[in-house]
Amino acid sequence: YLPTGKSHGVFLPGQDPAGYPYRNNPLRILRLDDVLRRYPDMFFQLDIRQPEEALAAAVMVKLLSPARERTAIIGSPYDHVIQRTRELSAGRFITVNTILERNIFQVCYLLEIPCPCDYDVLQISSDLRLGYIDPGSEAFIAFAHRHGLAVQFSGVTDPSEMVRLWRNGADGLLTENVKGAIRTRQQVAEEERLFNWNAADRHPVHEP
Repeated sequence: YLPTGKSHGVFLPGQDPAGYPYRNNPLRILRLDDVLRRYPDMFFQLDIRQPEEALAAAVMVKLLSPARERTAIIGSPYDHVIQRTRELSAGRFITVNTILERNIFQVCYLLEIPCPCDYDVLQISSDLRLGYIDPGSEAFIAFAHRHGLAVQFSGVTDPSEMVRLWRNGADGLLTENVKGAIRTRQQVAEEERLFNWNAADRHPVHEP
């Protein structure tokens, strides 16, 4: 779930939904062609879960149009597929980090040094730890934001963890519990609204 829009499960033509680990997900399963036809202006994330670079090329053929630029986040568990996607799209699509890039970013955070980022979104599991690093902490998320990255977390289903991540500045969640993500995001947004209202009440602005 991203606060910018509704989440959808997306499968490419030829993929077997039974092989997807979240096969019982209540999200509606759509093919890529269906998504592009039914939701021409929708912002969505597409995970390419097959290792063939030819599949990445086929996806780019479908997506590469002026109307679609910067409307899709492309991810994959295969680093070489993400790299190929970047080459083909020439920066016209948003990509997540590779596994190697994620590890490098965590080391940069640990050493408190700037980190080169060829990606737009840092996607990470909230329960992933590297030493004392908590990727769901406010400090880690702020470090990513200073690098111009959006931060989204995968595999989060516990509402209390969702609230923690939203409060700490997370930009999105990849989750089976979409209703929980929406509800907790609204909860945190209301908390922020009330906090800002109270702060303004304590320190009113007077016109000169």
